[in-house]
Amino acid sequence: MSAEGPTKDTVILHQTGRAKYAPSLSPFAMKVETYLRMTNTPYKSVHGKKKSPKGKVPWIEYNSEVVSDSYFIIEFLNKKFDIDLQKDLSNEQKSIGKAFQRLVEENLYWTLLYARNVDKEFTSAHRENLPKGFMMDLTMWRGKGQVQKALQSHGIGRHSRDEIYQIAENDIRALSNYLGENQFFFGEGGTEIDASIFGLLAAFAYELPGSPQEKLLKGDCKNLLDYCERMKEKYWPDWDKCIMGDVPITSFPAVPESDPTVLKIETKESKKKDKKATENDVAPPAAEGEAVTNGVENGTGEETKAESNEQAEGEKATENGEKAEEATDKTKSEEEKDKTDEPTQKDDAKAAESPAKVEKEAEKVETKEETTEEKKEGDSQQDEAKADATANGTTEEPKEEEKKEVNGDEQK
Repeated sequence: MSAEGPTKDTVILHQTGRAKYAPSLSPFAMKVETYLRMTNTPYKSVHGKKKSPKGKVPWIEYNSEVVSDSYFIIEFLNKKFDIDLQKDLSNEQKSIGKAFQRLVEENLYWTLLYARNVDKEFTSAHRENLPKGFMMDLTMWRGKGQVQKALQSHGIGRHSRDEIYQIAENDIRALSNYLGENQFFFGEGGTEIDASIFGLLAAFAYELPGSPQEKLLKGDCKNLLDYCERMKEKYWPDWDKCIMGDVPITSFPAVPESDPTVLKIETKESKKKDKKATENDVAPPAAEGEAVTNGVENGTGEETKAESNEQAEGEKATENGEKAEEATDKTKSEEEKDKTDEPTQKDDAKAAESPAKVEKEAEKVETKEETTEEKKEGDSQQDEAKADATANGTTEEPKEEEKKEVNGDEQK
C-alpha cells in the first residue's frame, strides 16, 4: 500500500474482521489495536484474508514497512514513535509483566482454542461469528482438525477435557490474585502487558458464553471482568460501533458499517459521486477550523464524522447494489451455460469409463447385432416364401378367369 495520501504516517492494521460481541475474534489483533489506542497512535483497519509475508495475522504497514507478529509490531512502534509505557515500572515489575504475558499468550490462549474449536459444547458460540452455509461448515470442520493437531504439538491437547479447563482455571486465578483491587496490572493507565491480557480476557468474557473460563470471570474472579469493563470504557468508547452485535453475519470477514476505524479506499468513481453529492448538498458547510477528533479521545467525534459521510456512504451502497445485480445476472448466465454443457460433460464421463467396461458393452452390442441379423435373415426367407406363394396364386387365378371367359365366348 502506498505511503502517500491519507495513509502516510498512519499505521495500517491488517486483521480478520469483527466479532458479534468483541471487536475481534483474535486476542492478538485485540492486543495490537488496544495498544494503538493506549498510545494514541494514528491507525486505520483493513479487514481481509490476506496474511503477512510470514503467514501471520495481525500485521501492519507503516509507510511501506511491513511488520508481522503482535510482539514485533509493538516493539517496532515503540522504537518508531519513541514510546515507553513501562518507563515507570521497576525491573522486577517488568519481569513479572513479561512472565504474565507468556502465561497468557503461550498457555491460557490454547484453552481458548480448545473451547472454541474442539469442545462441542461451546463451538456453536464461535460458529455464530461466521456466515451460514455448507462451505463454512466444511471450513470449520477442517479448522477443527488443524487446531487439534496444533494442540497435540503444543502438548496441552494430550490432556483430558477436565485437565485442560483446570489449567485455564489455575492461570485465571493467578491473574486475578495479582490484580487484586488495582485498576490495571501495571502502571496508572496500563502498559502493553495490559493490552495483551485484556485481548485474551475479552475473548472469554464476551465471546465464549457458558464456558468454564467465562463462569470463572463472572464468579470467583469477577475483578478480572471489572478490569475488562475499565479497559473498554477507557480505550474503547466506540466499542459498540466496532462489533457486529445482532446484525446477521453474511460474509467473512465481517465488518459493521458503523466501524470508524476502517480504511476506506477511494476510487475514481467514488470521488466523482462524492463530488456530485457535495454539489447537490444544500446543508451549510462546517465552520472554518472545525475538526473531527479521534474516536478514542472523543467518543462523539466519530459520530459527527459519520453524519457528514452518510450521503456518500449511501451512494456507495447503491453502487455496490448495482454491482451485485450485475454479478447475479452473470451467475445466471453461467448456470444456463452449464446446463447446456451437461450433455457434453456426460458424454465425456462415459468416455472416461474403464476399458474393461467399454469392451463388455461392445460385446453385448455385437451379440445383439448378430441376433438381430439372424432374425432379419429368417424373416427375409419367410417373406420370400410368401412372395413366391403369392406370385403363384396370382398366376393361376387369371388362368381360371381367362378360361371362363373363353368358355363364355364359346358358349356365345
